[in-house]
Amino acid sequence: MTINLGNLPSQLVLPNGLGQIARGTYDGVNTWNNTVPAQPMQDGNGQQMKVQITPQRAGWWVVHAESIWQTPDAVWTYWHWGIYLTPADAYGWYDDRNHICVHSAIGWSEQTITTAFRLNAGIAYTAYIWWPNSTKGWNQSWWGGKDYFYIKGEFYEDHE
Repeated sequence: MTINLGNLPSQLVLPNGLGQIARGTYDGVNTWNNTVPAQPMQDGNGQQMKVQITPQRAGWWVVHAESIWQTPDAVWTYWHWGIYLTPADAYGWYDDRNHICVHSAIGWSEQTITTAFRLNAGIAYTAYIWWPNSTKGWNQSWWGGKDYFYIKGEFYEDHE
């Protein structure tokens, strides 16, 4: 969408640049399986991998997450991970998932997910990297370092 900057009230910020990022802090392997309940994933220091925003105006929040995964098991394993928003957005959307299937023979697999949420003004939102699903007891491992494990969000305000 093209925006004529001369039409924007001077007291408002431009419709972008409201960005956040959280990065993993553990340069090592984390392994979970179906015994780990659904929850936000951690950064390596016990903090949840999340970004937060309370927009002053309604708009779109584009959230992107990246991770790399492997399994130590010599079987094909399938699971989900993704982005979870609380509270739900203006359309009731709150959960977007990335499906992954790996085998120990293929090594690391890079995974990314990008989704957009329609946010209302004045509401505090939090987006997490989310662990919602695993398969039948097999192990899934992700690298917790900052270069391959992060979540970021960028907000685009409405100026209409």
